Amino acid sequence: MSTTKIFIIFGVCVLIIIAPLMILYFGFPETLGRFSGLVENTIAGLIGALLVAILLDFTIRRRQEKANEKVARVGLSEVAVSIDRILILFGNIYKASSDEYLPSSLEELFDDKATNLLSLHLAIKEQDPTIFNTTWQAYLSRESEKILNELTETQSRYQIFLSETCLIVLSKLRANGLLRFFVTQNKTADFDQQKGVYRPVFNFVPTNNVSIFLKEILSCINTIQKETRKLNAPTILQIPSFIFRNDVAPIVGSARFEGTPGVECLLEEPVQDQPNP
Repeated sequence: MSTTKIFIIFGVCVLIIIAPLMILYFGFPETLGRFSGLVENTIAGLIGALLVAILLDFTIRRRQEKANEKVARVGLSEVAVSIDRILILFGNIYKASSDEYLPSSLEELFDDKATNLLSLHLAIKEQDPTIFNTTWQAYLSRESEKILNELTETQSRYQIFLSETCLIVLSKLRANGLLRFFVTQNKTADFDQQKGVYRPVFNFVPTNNVSIFLKEILSCINTIQKETRKLNAPTILQIPSFIFRNDVAPIVGSARFEGTPGVECLLEEPVQDQPNP
């Protein structure tokens, strides 16, 4: 039983005792006779005890709220780590498939330009041994799975302390169709190898779905930003400054597909990428 319930029960009991005493004291003082002083002191003592109980309940609840806020801030910091991984993931995608243009804000990282690059220009079979030592298809699968696992663990550990808004955001990110699609890419790669299928890009159909999923991620990030401000948490979510530096892999446009993706890419001989300008 919580301390609040105990104090409520105590308060009800005190009121039950005080009520008849006050009726006697104020309504029928002559019946009390020499016991009026005792009744007066009893009423005063019970009122004092009730006030102390109320004050204690407020103090305990406030301390508990502060303790919960501390734990919630820790939970939000873990959420921020996962979101940083998401930003690095999409930042690398944007950089590797870019036509030299790079985003300067979170909004640009998840806008229609990003949708176009991801859907039609990321050469998923390309490798960059300086950073991933694997194909982009396998990298996206591995990183997305890590992110989703982290979000699941964070929600499990802190669901008692995080706000309902935060929990909804975590659920949306965990269920995001694009991140979940990336997780399946290792299986897709195995299937392609067995069947001799060539996929130069993801070639999403329709690409509008990609735009919806990207905007959902951006909306979740903005919501987490607001929640951190409410709790005065130090987390500031933004594109990590190192992502678009020239001396940090991947190189801009290093995994850009310049061909014309379509169904023929999955049925005929591999379409050769045009050399990067």
